[in-house]
Amino acid sequence: MNTFNYFGYASNLKESLLEERIGNDHPISVNIGRLNDYQFRFNHKQIDGYGRANIVPMKGSYVNGLVYVINEKHKDYLLKTEPGYKIIEVNIELDCDHSIIQAMTFIDETNIQQDFLPSNEYLQTIINGAKDHHFSKDYIDYIISIANNEQGRRSVINLSEAHNIFFYCGLLLKYEAKYESSFY
Repeated sequence: MNTFNYFGYASNLKESLLEERIGNDHPISVNIGRLNDYQFRFNHKQIDGYGRANIVPMKGSYVNGLVYVINEKHKDYLLKTEPGYKIIEVNIELDCDHSIIQAMTFIDETNIQQDFLPSNEYLQTIINGAKDHHFSKDYIDYIISIANNEQGRRSVINLSEAHNIFFYCGLLLKYEAKYESSFY
């Protein structure tokens, strides 16, 4: 059987979502991995104004994620699930033995410097996936801090979403105050 390695770092941290994206099939294996010299960002702007996760080159930074080994027959199906991104090959350090493997991942290289507010549902999916795989509290805090970025909060200009933005910011304030919001 022909397979490929795929590095998922955002909503595809949630294994059930990835399974939907590959035709309701299971990956052959799943390993935690790290993409070194890249940074996690919410700088891929959707048509609705919300931000989606992206990776950008940044020496000394890293992005945690999952390496899925997937049957080659699902590759085209997976590629269609991420419009606006391109595929690149990256070197991933596996958490289990620190070996380096090659994997494909999605990136938006349009060099947008500004982060955009992700939707509550999207952020929650990422956080839940990170928690499911026992990513460190510091890493999860980092993802939330990017989502809570003042610049990102101002980027959403759809006034019909003002209630959701207020609710979202309230959850983050509760998180910072008690560390017991719905995000953790």
